[in-house]
Amino acid sequence: NNAVKFTKNIQILTLLIFLLATTTLYFLMWFTHNMSHPDVTIKITTLEFQSSDASEPPLSHNWLPVSLPDDWYHSKRDNVNGWYRYEFNTEVAPNRLWGLYLPSLQSNAAVYLNNELLGTGGGFSNPISRNWNRPLYFAIPNGLIQPGANRIHIRLISNPPNKGLLAQMYLGPAEFLQPAFQLKYFMRYTLSQFIIILLTFTSILMFMLWRHRSQQTIYAWYGLALFSWTIHNLNLVVIDIPFSVRVWDWLMYVSLIWFPVFATCFVQR
Repeated sequence: NNAVKFTKNIQILTLLIFLLATTTLYFLMWFTHNMSHPDVTIKITTLEFQSSDASEPPLSHNWLPVSLPDDWYHSKRDNVNGWYRYEFNTEVAPNRLWGLYLPSLQSNAAVYLNNELLGTGGGFSNPISRNWNRPLYFAIPNGLIQPGANRIHIRLISNPPNKGLLAQMYLGPAEFLQPAFQLKYFMRYTLSQFIIILLTFTSILMFMLWRHRSQQTIYAWYGLALFSWTIHNLNLVVIDIPFSVRVWDWLMYVSLIWFPVFATCFVQR
């Protein structure tokens, strides 16, 4: 009787852990998508775009006005590499640290201010770093913003083509931008890592129980369901994938397809 009660308690606990982790993950995705952004900053919603394979700010004049968010799929752009340009004027150079906050993009970006590189979101060679689930923040050193005209260039690269995305951006003092960036980074990226660790631990626990009670296959099916869901959720946190994009996407789809199969076998038992 004690063994039966222990087994049922473990089953209920693991099921609650899985439901809690899944519900929390989807709530975080909804919350971070709808969370507010700092108002005491420059909200960048219109700029210029140029399709170019250049690795540094282009010098041609073939710029077209675009509005943010700019989704390459809906714009029917078959680009892999593109550039954005934004110009702003200041009467007096700021005497404190500024920054540029990119809440959402796909897949990787490099930012230049007055032709000086502020930073990148990772590698630009295949496989390209994937930043679709984490925001980016670039600090602007004192003295780089000059009185008068200033120009920001953003290189956006996407793999596969036509999947690029650049959402509205925010430019301003660091003390206003960093709290918003850190909150969104924590909610979208750090908590996703925690949930994946929790799911991994629970799936290992299920496999250990199945090894101890090999006749009760319910543990094996539940462990497989958790493991496949964990593999699928790696897409949220892995920035530099270890395979080609085609192989990685195949793995994500396969893990998503097998999850309901394993989950159904678990429920039936």
